[in-house]
Amino acid sequence: TGEIMRFPGRIKAVDGPNSANFQVDFVPRVTLPLTARNLTILNTDYDNWAALVACENHGGT
Repeated sequence: TGEIMRFPGRIKAVDGPNSANFQVDFVPRVTLPLTARNLTILNTDYDNWAALVACENHGGT
């Protein structure tokens, strides 16, 4: 198991405000390490268009 990294994000509707398709942008922008696995949206706050995203970073050798 690697360390758990958490990032704040902003929810953005892909196809307009009534779309069921969402993507999450990292705010501020982060570059995930190539060793990051299991990206998970922990919780979403649609009223504020906010999300918390977590991933496991398994690190290099």
